[in-house]
Amino acid sequence: MNFEFIYEYFSDILFVDNNPHTIITYQVFKENGEVKKVSHREQVSLISSNRENIKRDVSLLVSNNSEKIEIEFFPKNIFKKIFKRKNKQLELELSKLSENEYLLVNSNTPTLKTNCKVEYLNNIDNNTIVIGKKNSSIFIRTIDDSNFEFYINPKDFKVIKLL
Repeated sequence: MNFEFIYEYFSDILFVDNNPHTIITYQVFKENGEVKKVSHREQVSLISSNRENIKRDVSLLVSNNSEKIEIEFFPKNIFKKIFKRKNKQLELELSKLSENEYLLVNSNTPTLKTNCKVEYLNNIDNNTIVIGKKNSSIFIRTIDDSNFEFYINPKDFKVIKLL
C-alpha cells in the first residue's frame, strides 16, 4: 500500500489489527521518593479511508474535532476590502509555525508565507487552514491494497477558521 502522505506527515506510524483499538499509555513519575506508574486506557474507533481520500479524511476529522482559532479575515466594509491587504492576526499565527509543522489548505487559498510545508487540496473547505505536527501518531489498520482505517488524535492539530 502506498502511504507517502502518511510517511511524510506522521513520525509515529502504528499498524494495528482491530477496530476499535485500545491504546494503553503509561505515566511514570516520582512521588515522595517513590517511582509510581499509572496506566491509562482509551478505546478509539478507526475511520475508513483509501489512498485517494486520506488527506481529505484527515482534514475533515481534524476540522470537526480540534482546537479552533477564528480570524476575522474577510472585511465587511467596502473600504477595508479595497485597501486592506494584510491580515496581521493570520500572519502572526503562521509566523509561529516551524518546519516540524505543516498546513492543509484549499487549492484556491492564496500563497501563504510560512516556514512550514503547505499542502494544497481541492477537497477541503475554502475558509479552513489545518495545522498539523509532524511528530504526531497515526494508527492504521490495512483492509486491502487501497482501503484502510486510521485514527489520529485531533488534539495534535489546530484549525484556523477564516471568517
